[in-house]
Amino acid sequence: MAAIIKIENLYKVYPVGKEKVVALGGISLEIEKGQICCILGTSGSGKSTFIRMLIREVKPTQGHIYVADEDLTTMRNWRVPYLRRNIGCVFQDFKLLPNKTVFENVAFALEVIGKSRHVIKTQVPEVLRHVVFNIERGQTLHETIDFLNMCPDFKKMDIIYANELDDGAVRSGNCNVAYEIAKSIGMNYAYGLEFIELVNPNDNKGFHGNALFSRWPIRWAKVVHMPEQYNWYYDRQKRIGARVAIVCSLDIGGREVGAVSVHLENRADSEGREAQMAVVYDEIKKSFAPDTPVMIGGDLNTNTFDGNDIPGFTKLFNDPERLAKHMAAVEKYERVLPQAEENGFSYREFSSTEGTRRKPMPGGKSMLLKLDWLMARGMECVDHGTVSTETKDCTWAEPGSALAKFTGPELSDHNACWADCRFAK
Repeated sequence: MAAIIKIENLYKVYPVGKEKVVALGGISLEIEKGQICCILGTSGSGKSTFIRMLIREVKPTQGHIYVADEDLTTMRNWRVPYLRRNIGCVFQDFKLLPNKTVFENVAFALEVIGKSRHVIKTQVPEVLRHVVFNIERGQTLHETIDFLNMCPDFKKMDIIYANELDDGAVRSGNCNVAYEIAKSIGMNYAYGLEFIELVNPNDNKGFHGNALFSRWPIRWAKVVHMPEQYNWYYDRQKRIGARVAIVCSLDIGGREVGAVSVHLENRADSEGREAQMAVVYDEIKKSFAPDTPVMIGGDLNTNTFDGNDIPGFTKLFNDPERLAKHMAAVEKYERVLPQAEENGFSYREFSSTEGTRRKPMPGGKSMLLKLDWLMARGMECVDHGTVSTETKDCTWAEPGSALAKFTGPELSDHNACWADCRFAK
């Protein structure tokens, strides 16, 4: 088989003052098509010089370099750009144009190789749509899949921060809810187990947890266990486990973006939820560089009261004026919101101004609370909104679909929230 790369007696000598430093001395080798090679050497042994010669960034002092039978040492300068379009090289430095944004840099490279503007906008997004959705176990799975596929606001969603998804529980059809959703909407996903339900002996697994869905490749994902604020084993909803966050590194058009799906404890007070988020911020600091954009999304259970104080929040429900004050200034009652800003994350412009959860109350009534949030660093909000999950509001459901046939009052007791974000300049 003919060599795709052939090196003959290659030398590179650099003049340093009156001395001469030999970076490469008499190298000869052949690399065949499909062959994988690894070049090893200590710092300063000439590895980078050798690679730079393969793209004609550096010319040799002596010898010949053949790439696809073309001699780079005699190649005319006007041919070099065409050579580089056929060689992929990951540089040690960024090779970015300082007067262009990250989007413009990546788009420029695609323009050079003749990609259309449509392809460029698909591969290098200017705006990412983030969605927060508490899926309420997946008990209305088929209708929820239709909701995600048919809702006009979700046609261009990039990332979903999802809470409360079952895997192998009778109440949700004993299926893997996260897998079924990911398969149906064509997204990658990571799942983190929070609890094993112990109430129903007919559960195949009884798993219950959170997920993160992404249109973009997930480089890596990890589950972060947060400190326990309530022992669910002794609750009527008997289960074992603890609240978790899913921390993911996404590849957005070649750029790393952090995405974190979080579900905080509802049976806790403000200080308890703050302690849980502190663990999440510690993990973000360990996992991402300070300038890496990161988005956090999920049900933070910002009730503005202690979830164990049933008489207390019943009293709040029965005082509409006081409840309205709580919802207008959640940050005064829930430390996780000021805590976000203390850790460099913004939440005000990314999150819903409306209530996001209809908490069931006695007499068939409900209390509207702001529980679901998006917060970001290194991103700017372009637009945001809330999508009702009440069946009467899903007027866009396609005729004949499971959603159109659904007769229940709501898909979830949480509305879905979204935000369009671009990278901060």
